[in-house]
Amino acid sequence: MINTIHINDIKGIQAAGFNALVESLGAVGAVKFMMQFDTGSGDYTKERHNILKDVTMNDVVNELGLAD
Repeated sequence: MINTIHINDIKGIQAAGFNALVESLGAVGAVKFMMQFDTGSGDYTKERHNILKDVTMNDVVNELGLAD
C-alpha cells in the first residue's frame, strides 16, 4: 500500500524517505547514507588559514620525515 505524501509536508517527506531507507538498507545503512549529506558548519577555509598561519614548508617536510 502506498501512502500519499503532500510535497508541502516536508517533515512527512523526510520521515517517509528515512523509513524507505531503513526498509531498504537497514538502520545502520540508512544512517551511513544520511551521513554523506551532512554539510557541516563554519568556514573551513578561514579556520584552516588561522590554524596553519604559523606553519612553514620546513615544518611540513619535517613532520613528514622528508628532511635531509
